[in-house]
Order: sequence, then structure tokens, then C-alpha cells
Amino acid sequence: MADIPDNPVDINIEEITQDISKALSHVEWQTWGTAAIYVLFGFLVASFISTAIGRILAKYTSAHYTQIIKRLLYYGIITVSILIALATLQLNMKVLGIATILTLAIGFASQTAVSNIITGLFLVFERPFLVGDYLDVHGVLGELLSIDLLSIKIRTFDNTLVRIPNEILIKEKFINMTKFPIRRLDTKIRIDLNEDLDKVRKLLFDLARKNPLVLESPPAQLLFEEFTESAIIFKLAVWIKKESFYALKHQIPCDIQQTLKEHGIKMPIMRVQVDKQTS
Repeated sequence: MADIPDNPVDINIEEITQDISKALSHVEWQTWGTAAIYVLFGFLVASFISTAIGRILAKYTSAHYTQIIKRLLYYGIITVSILIALATLQLNMKVLGIATILTLAIGFASQTAVSNIITGLFLVFERPFLVGDYLDVHGVLGELLSIDLLSIKIRTFDNTLVRIPNEILIKEKFINMTKFPIRRLDTKIRIDLNEDLDKVRKLLFDLARKNPLVLESPPAQLLFEEFTESAIIFKLAVWIKKESFYALKHQIPCDIQQTLKEHGIKMPIMRVQVDKQTS
């Protein structure tokens, strides 16, 4: 009976390596140089064409679609240049097939990278967000700059760059704060229990109506939150365009405080109770 090798996988890999080495050993240095020039030229052409087309498309479509088309052009041209370089080397189909299988095997061995690439494709075509949207991913808030093969890039409000792997966006929850054209801004207000609530309501609605950033439809609302020992807590809800959200978020609390103060409306301070532990 013939002996069975202890590790047939090693023998197969060795045979594959020998086949590839044998095929490459017959390639002259001039041919290697020509193939390298094709690849280098492909990268230069891909960069130039994708950038030029991107500038043209930016005038007619969104940044999201512009970026997708630029990437397709870039990687497509590079792929063609690599195929031309391989054809120049005149490798037989067996060697090319073996090299392709090895490349795929190495790619799938890196499961994280493959998962991120597949997730990136889903994100591009499902479109839960677009380039330019404002996202909240695990407490990271900022503008989406790009959707790449392995990750997305976010520029935070303090102008730092954060890279988030695509895989996280499928497994975990994220918030798209600018998916829709308008947003509701809620501001909590504490009013003294002895105050005239009808007067407070009128003052707040007048304030909302006079603010140019607040939309007339849907109308502003004053929503009850809770009673405390010294105050009643309301929530003033106004609708605004998504572009104005953060500007109004920081402006309206000051306007509310000034308006209520001018009309003598008391706003009790929330007291924090600290439990005293005896030793």
C-alpha cells in the first residue's frame, strides 16, 4: 500500500509554488519592466480620469453618487491595466487560475476585511446615509466624508477624522440626523407651579413664531413632561430645516430664558440631592 503523506496540503502548496515560479522564471526583465509600466500608467490614468469625471459630475449630481462613480472608474481602470500587464507576461491559463485561487483564498482568510467590503457594498446601494449626512455612531457625531471599501470616514464637529469599520454599521445601531429635510428640536423648560401657564404658553408660541428658523408647519407644540415639588416641566417642540438644527439648538434656550425673565416668569433651579452616607 502506498504511503499517505502526513500533510497533503503542504504538498499541494509546494506544487503550486513550483508551477508559478517555473512560469515566472521564463519571463525576461524587459517584459517585467513593460508590465510594471502598464500598471503604473494605469494608476496615473485612473487617478486623472476619476478626478476629472468627478468634477464634472459634482455639478449635476450629489456628492454620494459622484463618489461612487469615481470609485468605479478608478478601480475599473486599474483592473484593466493589471490584466494588460498579466497578458504582457504571457502566463498560461493554469498559472493565472492558480494565482487567482490563491488570491481569493488569502482574501477569504481575512474574514474581517471581507466582511467590511461586503458591508460597504450594502451601505452604498441600500443608502441608509449619503455623503454629507450627519451621523451619530456610538457617540461619534459628525459629517460623513466618504464610504470606502473597508470603512467610513467621519469629520467630527471639532474637525477631527474618525474611521469606523463598515462591519460595525451592520451589527450596531447608528443615527442619521439629516436623513429627512426637517427635524424637531425639543427644549425642556421648568416653570414655577404658581405661574400662569396660559401666559407661558402664549409667550413661548410667540417666541417660536417670530424666530425665522422655526417652520410654521408642522406647528410648534408645548408638551407636558412631569411635575416636581417646585415646578412643572414642559418641552417646547419646534420644527426646523436640518441645516439650521445646531444653530437653533444653541440659540433658543437663551431666547426662552430672556423672554420669560422679561415677563417675570420664574424658572426654578433644579436642585441635585446628594445622599449623605454615615460611617
